[in-house]
Amino acid sequence: MSEMLSIEKQKEWIDIIGHDIRKCSVCGDYEHRVFLLPERIEVPLVTWKMNCYKCNEDTPVVWTQDINYDENTFSIDPYSFQDLQNRISQKYPFFKIVEKKTQGTKSFGNVCINCDAYQGDWFVWKELLEIYIEEANDMLHVEKITIELTDEERFKHAYTKLHKKLTNRTIDKVKNEKILICKDCWRERTRKNRNDTKFFNQNHL
Repeated sequence: MSEMLSIEKQKEWIDIIGHDIRKCSVCGDYEHRVFLLPERIEVPLVTWKMNCYKCNEDTPVVWTQDINYDENTFSIDPYSFQDLQNRISQKYPFFKIVEKKTQGTKSFGNVCINCDAYQGDWFVWKELLEIYIEEANDMLHVEKITIELTDEERFKHAYTKLHKKLTNRTIDKVKNEKILICKDCWRERTRKNRNDTKFFNQNHL
């Protein structure tokens, strides 16, 4: 079962992530609830062969596919989670620590199995995108791996689920003033207005 954040943690998540969660103008209840990702998730990996830029020989490369969880789609790359890079490297040894000169860093990346040349992330991702565009998915081999998420990663990648639908309702037809209100509060407001009108008619007509 999904783990829902406390109201205090939801507010913290909203402030940190910058996600706007609307709330009812009357009762103050949020339209969505925020849930943590689970401690373990499955990540689809795609492998295919591309032409090495240096030796021109075919070499396998690996990248990630988006993950689907709890009716949500999360766009990720091999560097989205701490455990993901290590798990990819364990399964595919050609994904290993390399020197990325354009970035001035050392981190995981695809290397040619023939000449050990680093195949730039942008070029790998670009070729995968072209495969999708050309609908040449038969070139891809897909496998899933299970990774563990840190508490920080679960919080950072938390997601929203609809709690109560809010709508903009006109409360002052003269000023055309609208408020964001939930169905329950609108129903109560309508009932009260109806009773007030009935009371007025009974006492003044």
